[in-house]
Amino acid sequence: MTNRDLLESWKDISAHLGRNARTCQRWEREFGLPVHRLEGSPRSRVYAYKDELDRWLENRLDESEASARPPAVKGRSHWLRLLGVTLPLLAAGAIGGRLIYKTLAAAGPHGKPLLAVLDFTNNSGDPDTDYLCESLPANLILDIQRTSKSVRVLSSGRVLTALRELGVKPGTALSSADVQSIVSRTGASHTVEGFVSSQGTSLRVDYVIKEARSRRLVSTDRIVGSEARLLDIEDLLAKKVLAAFEPVREKRGKGGRAAAPRNSAL
Repeated sequence: MTNRDLLESWKDISAHLGRNARTCQRWEREFGLPVHRLEGSPRSRVYAYKDELDRWLENRLDESEASARPPAVKGRSHWLRLLGVTLPLLAAGAIGGRLIYKTLAAAGPHGKPLLAVLDFTNNSGDPDTDYLCESLPANLILDIQRTSKSVRVLSSGRVLTALRELGVKPGTALSSADVQSIVSRTGASHTVEGFVSSQGTSLRVDYVIKEARSRRLVSTDRIVGSEARLLDIEDLLAKKVLAAFEPVREKRGKGGRAAAPRNSAL
């Protein structure tokens, strides 16, 4: 080993990256996080260099941003200034004490909304579900990147970098000033915030989508299901978030009134 800044355990690595050890281990498996082992065995003691981790994070950020960047159009400015277009609210239904708003979200740069998915907050009181506060937003980001051509999303690394620049530990509750600082650093047009809690023996995932600068509410809803159906919860969460950025096509009930959406249970 050299005299470079050395991290000698998963605890140190996770503290440096601002993520728990389980997430860092997943990053090593799936994305090649540069972690070394003294004897070359998966069960051996691990270590990592800070500069390698920082370089890996920057490379991941560059790759994510490049994949989301539209091709240049000859003779036109790369950054177009577009007016955000919104539709009037067509329905507001009280679901479990919460209001659900359906609207066409305002467009960001390039005419596409740019989402900043923030870490979810664990309101369940059960530390064993802390991992959901990272895995749910991480998988939401991946689902949007893979399936949507009309919505862009910031990579987890880009949001993490903004948090580190602010000196905010990931996973902590963010103030309004923190969110505005993240928005200023990333150029996001919208934020997605989530909350994990329990409802009997089931998980409950609430989410809120807001316009980044005005903080106007775009959409809020909840999904209830068992932890055994976590993949279904993640899939439905992605579909609901993306649906908030589509033109409203509400079905109308008797008397021409918009039918209120229902609480989603799995």
